[in-house]
Amino acid sequence: MLNHCTFFGRLTADPEIRQAGENSVVGKFTIAVERDIPGKDGERGVDFIHCVAWNQLARFLSGYFQKGSAILVCGRLQMSRWKDENGSPHERAEISADTFYFGESSASKKARENQREDNALPFDAHPVD
Repeated sequence: MLNHCTFFGRLTADPEIRQAGENSVVGKFTIAVERDIPGKDGERGVDFIHCVAWNQLARFLSGYFQKGSAILVCGRLQMSRWKDENGSPHERAEISADTFYFGESSASKKARENQREDNALPFDAHPVD
């Protein structure tokens, strides 16, 4: 049997890192992954993939990735099941990360951050061609 999947996308928010028991740390994060094939309207859809990382991998995640970071996640698909405060059962598919890789160089990351800062300027502060 083989349960292995790989996704490339961007974090939709900063990873949530918390203590899980006495000696464990868990990191939860979601990545937005653009579909390869456009729909009938010509637009590419986006899937939001829930992921979880444990211990050293979670610590690494929290130190080097934040909202908007490009990331390649490798791991296995698993079902997460829980009950809410009313006792209603819920479940969702998530990736249990075995490893991940930076999806962009630090130079392209810096350029993207600068672009974001430029877009935050008031309209009259932008250079005119």
